[in-house]
Formats: sequence, structure tokens, C-alpha cells
Amino acid sequence: MAVFDNSNILLNPFVVLSINPSATKEQVAEAYDEKQADGDVNDQLLRDSRRVLLIPNQRLSAELSYLIDTPERTAQHTLKRLRKSTDTSDTLSSALALSPVSRLNVLGHIGSISSTSELACCRFFGREVKLIPPWFQSHWG
Repeated sequence: MAVFDNSNILLNPFVVLSINPSATKEQVAEAYDEKQADGDVNDQLLRDSRRVLLIPNQRLSAELSYLIDTPERTAQHTLKRLRKSTDTSDTLSSALALSPVSRLNVLGHIGSISSTSELACCRFFGREVKLIPPWFQSHWG
């Protein structure tokens, strides 16, 4: 049985099935059937996503790695932006507007998909995230 990788938010079971964390078991099953009929998502990923959402402790992990504390409309906008964006600094800036848990999940996502040379290093300065260029990292204390 596969357990999802909670560092890539785009592979979160709620995102894969296009449902929100308040979805019932019936809604999970319906979303699974719809996605399977569409054929746009890998079958194994769909099965794993459905399974995770039907097992309470795994579902809790999926909920906490989703944009759980952000209004659904903002969450959908953020996910759309993450799917399209190739600009790490732009994505980091938009993450700052999110609620705390969502902000950390988006920052974790960015870190999981970015190469170290692309992301370099980010540090928190109050509520601000700054990218530290690779050439400066060696001098950073």
C-alpha cells in the first residue's frame, strides 16, 4: 500500500481528486469515479488517493498537508498558480499571503520540487521570506 508524499502538494489526495477536506466517503468515491472516467490522472495515483482518504490516520495527514486553513477559493487559486508557475520567487511571495499551515505546506512544496541551485536557500525574516543566492550561501553564517 502506497502512502502519499506529503511534500508535493499537487500530489495531495484532495488535490488529485479535486475535492476539499470536508468531503464525505461518498464524495470521495464519486470524485474517484469521475477522475477515473476522465482518464487524465494515473490510475495508481487515483487508487492511492482514494485509499488514503478512507483511512482515518492517513486522511488526517492529507488534511494537514493540504491548504487546510485557507478559504477554498483562495486554495484553488493557489493550486492553479502552483501548477503553472515556474518562478520560485513569485510563488514564495504569494505563499506569504496564506494562513500559517498553508504557507508552510506551500513552502515545503516549493522546496520539494526545486533544485538547490534554483531555490538556493530561504530564510524567514519576520513574515518575509528571502531567497539567498547560491554565491552568498557559502558566506552565510
